[in-house]
Amino acid sequence: MEPRTDADGVAAEVNPSAGEVPRSDAPGDREPLAPELGAPEPGAPPSTPTHPGAPRASRSASLVSAGILLSRIAGLARERALGHYFGASVYADAWRAALRLPNVIQNLLGEGTLSASFIPVYARMIEEDRQEAARRFAGAVFGLLLVTAGALVLLGMALAPLLVGLLFPRFDADQHARTTALVRILFPMTGILVLSAWSLGILNTHRRFFLPYVAPVAWNAAILAALVGGGWYLGWEGDALLRLTAGGALLGGFLQFAIQLPGALRLVGGLRVTVLPWVANRIEGVREAVRAFLPVLAGRGVVNVGGLLDYALAGLLATGALAVLGYAQVLYMLPISLFGMAVAASELPELARSQVAARRKEAEEVAEKEAGKEAGKLAGKQAGKQAGQGTPGDLDLAPARVDGRAADLSPAAQAALAGSVRQGMLRVAYFLVPSVAVYLFLGDVVVAALYQTGAFGPLEVRLTWAILAAYALGMGASATSRLLSSAFYALGNTATPARVAVLRVTLALAVGAALMFPLDRFEVGGGLRYGAVGLALGSALGAWVELGLLRRRLARDIGPHGSGVGPLLRLVTGAGAAVAVGWGLRLALAGVVPGLHPIPVAAVTLGAAGAAYLGVTSLLGVRSPLLEALGRRGGSA
Repeated sequence: MEPRTDADGVAAEVNPSAGEVPRSDAPGDREPLAPELGAPEPGAPPSTPTHPGAPRASRSASLVSAGILLSRIAGLARERALGHYFGASVYADAWRAALRLPNVIQNLLGEGTLSASFIPVYARMIEEDRQEAARRFAGAVFGLLLVTAGALVLLGMALAPLLVGLLFPRFDADQHARTTALVRILFPMTGILVLSAWSLGILNTHRRFFLPYVAPVAWNAAILAALVGGGWYLGWEGDALLRLTAGGALLGGFLQFAIQLPGALRLVGGLRVTVLPWVANRIEGVREAVRAFLPVLAGRGVVNVGGLLDYALAGLLATGALAVLGYAQVLYMLPISLFGMAVAASELPELARSQVAARRKEAEEVAEKEAGKEAGKLAGKQAGKQAGQGTPGDLDLAPARVDGRAADLSPAAQAALAGSVRQGMLRVAYFLVPSVAVYLFLGDVVVAALYQTGAFGPLEVRLTWAILAAYALGMGASATSRLLSSAFYALGNTATPARVAVLRVTLALAVGAALMFPLDRFEVGGGLRYGAVGLALGSALGAWVELGLLRRRLARDIGPHGSGVGPLLRLVTGAGAAVAVGWGLRLALAGVVPGLHPIPVAAVTLGAAGAAYLGVTSLLGVRSPLLEALGRRGGSA
């Protein structure tokens, strides 16, 4: 099943305020004459104007990407230290299993679920300049999260031995006790990170994007400090170092929340926390948010059950499967977080605001029409009295009602939303296409540069690459689905992504379970086997099915929103050239400097591949989103 953002990347989704994102209204900014990514293909549906928020959304996505990049760099350093000290041992397996269990709370109540229900309501109140209502609503949501997360944390800590035994029945007594101890330390951490997700929702709505996505650096830094301090300075190893690492994670959760909270409180204007559910339910917006929250919660519940079963299945495989699956997932989530989640996170507030503006405009037009007709009726009555005739104003001239549903959006509003989604899909594709190519054909270079040290050797590199390549087959679909889900959330439709998630999870688990045992017969060496590759292949298939279903439904709501074949072919051509250059340089280095350390090999190989991609796509008329983010004249890839 597809890995969701868990504590390995928890903190990958959540963060100090960089100030409001400036708008790009320069009069010289116009469409270039050269062909560009996103230009309509022959026979494609008529193009729609780029939505007014596109420059802002692009810059916002860049701020999100910058924050995620810094947190991911810290996360990669953390993973390198974990690989160095624990490799693919029983200690690494226990760490992965223990992270997955309490992270259910984070995934159920955290950033993705909360954003889908909280941001649209809060953004509408802010857009309507109702600050006091927004403040009361934010306080009620915070209180509900505090009570719910706290209760789940206490319950999880009490039931930890039972949960570990149920999900990982093949663990022996020592491994069971080791994992249970870690779970009890990590459950409070995920409860704190749920509150951190509330801060993210506040900051994102006010267009403060950088802080909530860079705050996880603190979480990663605390774990890294525990690993290096305990393993290198104190010389600890095994269980002692593992428990110290979990303690660092708990401290990091506090730090991540503390970094965001002051900025969120300033934007809200002070917080009046309402912890009694029956009181909170009477506050404006809460019932609406809960109604939107429940379908997402149901979908996330299925996803979390699937994620737990995914790891439970891996626990049935050879020792090291859990650990190596986790190492591969960190790299798999990197491009999705940097580009897919960045675009989706920055687009959601803008999409929500645009729907408020569109519906307000339609309501104003209706009101103007009604006012005009009333004036006509009055004039007709006066003229009728004077001429002794009937009243023409008595005809049925009532305008159509606007109830705010997605189906009732005007064609112009639907076109604007479709344009927004199209631009977001193109930005995601620009970065995800080469990422997929690199993971498929040069993934061992990436894995070796990051992980090959200490207890993580060439055999671990080979197995991690195989799992990463399988995940990469669905990476583009997974990233794009996050953007499409944001479009549904902005329309107030949280049920469709939840229903599709159920199907994706079910399919991924079924396919993964069918493939993992046959593949586990093949040995990499040193006791490591390929079984976990089957779980990754199931995830990839599920991701593509999810994308297809989401696109089909969204097309019914807002019309065509795809990028066309031509732009994608240009990106694939650039990615092919990049891989060819990377392979050539890799072979040349092996012949000239055999046995060169993996880090310089990766720096030269991947650096040249990246330059080749930029060069070829530029020659093909594709404008980099980085130029757009810098406010330069260019396309909107």
